[in-house]
Amino acid sequence: MGSLKVAVSQMPVAKDCRENSKVIQELMRKASEDGCTLIQFPEGALSGYAKEQVENWSDIDWIALEDELEAIKKAAKRFNIWVVVGSAYRLSDPEWPYNSLYVISAEGKQVARYDKRILSFTERRDWYSAGEKPVTFSVNGIKIGLALCIEIQFPEIFDAYRRSGADAVLLSAYSDNPMFGITAQAHASINTMWIGFCVPKNDKVQSALIGPDGTLEATPVEGLAVGPIDPSADKWKIPLTKARPWRQMVRESGYLSHDILKP
Repeated sequence: MGSLKVAVSQMPVAKDCRENSKVIQELMRKASEDGCTLIQFPEGALSGYAKEQVENWSDIDWIALEDELEAIKKAAKRFNIWVVVGSAYRLSDPEWPYNSLYVISAEGKQVARYDKRILSFTERRDWYSAGEKPVTFSVNGIKIGLALCIEIQFPEIFDAYRRSGADAVLLSAYSDNPMFGITAQAHASINTMWIGFCVPKNDKVQSALIGPDGTLEATPVEGLAVGPIDPSADKWKIPLTKARPWRQMVRESGYLSHDILKP
């Protein structure tokens, strides 16, 4: 298994997708120059997020949004960096858009798109359509799952990615709730996986790269939290080669269905 140097961004999100695209591409450049292979951006980083930058979907310039997504793809190839970026995905009327994470390879090609599956009450009622399936992709032998915002409140999402063999989950959110960051650390520790926790610029909670024991491995400096995902590093021997297989053995043994654990 290889390793992966990642950058988890913390950027301001504006109403104009062109302005967001400029910020995204500048952070891509900085991450590439720092030797990163992948950079992660917040929920709605390109399009803006509903109820915040987006007041009505009719206000969105969908052609401009598509143009800027293409510009980001070209920048990914130019900077030789993988990109995970949040943006709305337009569906045919009268369906609401998806709230999505685009995965763009270092060759500038879209290789996957994750559509948020669990929506808040107001998101489902007024803003977004729900996605249907988990998404994973691999870079340098590292298997990565994707999740968005309120999905952090559902341990099943992270457990399923762990069971699929994911080494990391990139969770992008539009939130300033400090409990989101704490919960992300808990998911990392419980599932012995890296978590890229990515939020927009705010005064309450920071983006972070979280290690498989729940520790903060990197926090933002000039908008980027940069650190490695390296399963072969000695510091991760206990969580990855001891705790993870032991917990899996307990799960498979049937102990968790024992009467002592029943309510």
